[in-house]
Amino acid sequence: SGDILVADTFNHRILRWRIGASQGDVIFGGGPGSRLDQLNKPAALALAPGRGFGDRLLIADTGNHRVLSVNIPKAKGTALGAPTACQGGSPRGARRARSRR
Repeated sequence: SGDILVADTFNHRILRWRIGASQGDVIFGGGPGSRLDQLNKPAALALAPGRGFGDRLLIADTGNHRVLSVNIPKAKGTALGAPTACQGGSPRGARRARSRR
């Protein structure tokens, strides 16, 4: 749609900037916290194409050491879906993946 999504790290929120807008709209977060509807220093975003209902927004919520997955509905004006979280930690097998000399 041409919108730009911004991880506003130190304001603990995600903004959507529409084409021609003079300011962004808060679409997620807005204050620091660890509940599923809050962020703590979000650092990066990625879009994952969805099937049918809408796409998923993946949020690297660095202060909470997790990645949140939030549904973005295709219908304009529809609220974001409830997020799900994947807690951080070291991936299994990472030690085995190192090169040996």
